[in-house]
Amino acid sequence: MKIAINALSAKIGGGVTYLRYLIPELALQGSEHKFCLFISRSHFDEIFNDIKLSDNIKIIKLNTDGPLLRIVSEHCFLPFYLVKERIDLLFCPANIMPLFVLCKKIVWIQNIFPFIKKYINKNLRDRLLDIFTMISALKADRIILSSKDSLDLVLETGVSRSKCRQCYLGVKPFSLPLVNKEKIILLVSNIYSHKNIKTLVRAFSLLKEEIRQEFRLIIVGKTVGIESEAELNALLCLRKKLYLDENVVFNTEVDGKELAHLYASSLIFVMPSLIESFSFPVFEAMSSGLPVIAANATCLPEVLDGAGLLFRPDSPVDLAEKLTRLIEDPGLAATLAIKGKERAALFTWAKTTALLLGYFKELEKEPRNT
Repeated sequence: MKIAINALSAKIGGGVTYLRYLIPELALQGSEHKFCLFISRSHFDEIFNDIKLSDNIKIIKLNTDGPLLRIVSEHCFLPFYLVKERIDLLFCPANIMPLFVLCKKIVWIQNIFPFIKKYINKNLRDRLLDIFTMISALKADRIILSSKDSLDLVLETGVSRSKCRQCYLGVKPFSLPLVNKEKIILLVSNIYSHKNIKTLVRAFSLLKEEIRQEFRLIIVGKTVGIESEAELNALLCLRKKLYLDENVVFNTEVDGKELAHLYASSLIFVMPSLIESFSFPVFEAMSSGLPVIAANATCLPEVLDGAGLLFRPDSPVDLAEKLTRLIEDPGLAATLAIKGKERAALFTWAKTTALLLGYFKELEKEPRNT
């Protein structure tokens, strides 16, 4: 089978992580297939700069600089190449697929925003994503979701259960340096309002004074777009208002080695987000041996599955209480760290790929819709 992978929409965060580890594994396990990877010229080197892709992957780079050019490339140029390359199946791992495609189609909905009605004030870009995601879901022969929670959200919109499949993502553990532990509470997340970082900052301000003085809250994440930058400015204002300038640190530029150092040296990881479809940082933290506290929202209770503590996402007081429990009870923190490592070890890219290839073969046997 000749399979096309539409990676034109992958730009930041989990989407990049996903492609970096999934594509080589697909080529390895699916050695009987031929793959065409369609990817932005500007993102290919960023994602695969230190990875040699196997010979059964043909790379086709398109220019996607700017949203307009990306739309033209994805909906005009890509369908042309699908016919030219005689593609049997198109796999779109980032919500969106071209509007006019003749071959069989699988879309993986990584961004669950279009199916969430609360928490988000949507701008024009978000609304366009909603429209294209819904159209893609309707036109796809298969829809894949990263968690059972995401699957339920999609089914609530009336999408046919018969064409939906659930598949967890994999986790690539960090190679951690041997460093001393520091009194650090860590969050790794790009800066968006739905990440609920204000609740974490407020919770930190409610900790006992001696804990606040001893600990640092380090938030690692980039700003992406105008709204994201506005959210960071609001967080900086909140930090100043709560007199936390010395103890709450925002780090927007961290490379892989620095991030591994932070995972190795921190004591607690917190994910306060209101909306997640899988959450790579939670699994990275668990695989690094950090006890995790997460919001009781969307897929986070599912992915933790008892291997961490949950807090009410609208309650800084509840989060402060959970933080205090872990700080004052090293035995509980150690138990959760062990449970988290065991939980994270269950999620591998080999398992993800095997299941995904099974979905490809399942669809290959079905007659093409007309």
